[in-house]
Amino acid sequence: MLARLQAILGKVSALRLRELWLLMSSAGLLMALPILQRVLTLPALVALFGANILPTLLPPLKPERLLFLIRGLLHQRIGMIRPNCMKQSLVLFHFLRQWGAPVTIHFGAAKRGEALEGHCWVELAGQPFGEKGNPRPAFTAVYTFPTDNVHQRRRFRWIPGSRSKMPNHAKTVT
Repeated sequence: MLARLQAILGKVSALRLRELWLLMSSAGLLMALPILQRVLTLPALVALFGANILPTLLPPLKPERLLFLIRGLLHQRIGMIRPNCMKQSLVLFHFLRQWGAPVTIHFGAAKRGEALEGHCWVELAGQPFGEKGNPRPAFTAVYTFPTDNVHQRRRFRWIPGSRSKMPNHAKTVT
């Protein structure tokens, strides 16, 4: 146990202050999630994670760095924080949406024999983000938020392949 704690502290000490703050904010969201899942419907939960109710004071990180940090936090298996696609997607969706990125969250289902499987993923600028492969052929999206595609037309420099300007309030942190 002590060796594991030392290893975690060694990794954390290498992070920037912004990244530490992001991890602490993410941990808070992940700890609140089980309670929120019990009292809110899925649309209400997603709307809460996508709303600017609790705006982040953090300047944006590159999406790939954000994904790396969220996955690292989930794989530490601290307390109730355990990795799964819904947790990862909701936290990614929350921060990317706060930073004004063109992001959607999808909940999909697929029948495999007698079993029904589910998967949750995020699309950034219309492309699956943080996935090993494209989940669209394997899962039928049963719920997507937001449903309007207006946000997908926005493009920012900090998203790969984008040509438009970043929002004035956002500065990319590398």
